[in-house]
Amino acid sequence: MSNRESLESRLEWMETRAELTDLVTRYGKAIDERDIVGLANLFTEDGRLYSRDRALEAIGRRGILTVYKDVFDRLGPSFHWHHGHLLERDPTDVNRITGELMAHSETFRKGEQYLAALRYTDEYRRVDGKWKFADRELSFLYFASMADYQGILGREHRVLVYGDERKADWPEGFATWRSYREA
Repeated sequence: MSNRESLESRLEWMETRAELTDLVTRYGKAIDERDIVGLANLFTEDGRLYSRDRALEAIGRRGILTVYKDVFDRLGPSFHWHHGHLLERDPTDVNRITGELMAHSETFRKGEQYLAALRYTDEYRRVDGKWKFADRELSFLYFASMADYQGILGREHRVLVYGDERKADWPEGFATWRSYREA
C-alpha cells in the first residue's frame, strides 16, 4: 500500500466516523423533536430496534415507526445526549460497521421526570452511500425517576420505569465485571 493510499484510507475512516456521529446525533434529535418519520428513515428497510429486556422491539421501518409512536404518546419532553462512540470496521465488508454508544436521557412520563444511563449496541450499514442503523439494541445501567435517583447505583434493581423494579442490564451482565467480582 502506498503512502497516498494509506492517507486516503485514513481520511475515508475519519469521514465515516463523522457521518456515524451525525447519525447518532440525528437519532437523539429526532426523538426529542418527535420526528417519527425522520427517525424511522435513519434505519435500513429491514432495520431492527430493541431493548435488551425486550420491553421495546421492532423490525423494519414501519415497525419502528409504530413502536416510537406508541412510546411518544406516553412521553412529555425529553432530552437525549451521547458521550462516547466506539466504532469497529468489518474487515470483510466496507459497508458494515459495529459500534457502541454511551448515552443519557431525560424524559417526562407518568407525571414524573426520569433519568436513564444507557448504551446502544449498533450495527451500521451503508445503503446507497448513506449510513443507517441496521440493528440497534438499548441497554440500561439505570432508568429511574428523579425521586428514586438518589442512591440508584447502590441498588440491584435499577430499571424502575415500567411500574415494577427490574435488574439493570449492566455492568453485572459483563463478563469482566463478573470475573472481577469473583476474584
